[in-house]
Amino acid sequence: MNFISYVVVIVIAALLVLDIRYLRVHGSDDCTGSCGSCHGSCKFQNDIRKAQKSIARKKKLKKILHLS
Repeated sequence: MNFISYVVVIVIAALLVLDIRYLRVHGSDDCTGSCGSCHGSCKFQNDIRKAQKSIARKKKLKKILHLS
């Protein structure tokens, strides 16, 4: 192995350590996308409701203004 190979290995190791540290601090996101499995405790549930309301408002506005 030459000098460049050692540098690459060190960089990869440093990234691995930083990734593990990040996961320890922030945790991993275990959302499977199946909203029925969370039983109302999903942290994205409010965001989904806001998006649904926004889409409904836009559709209603388009319908009123006769836009396609």
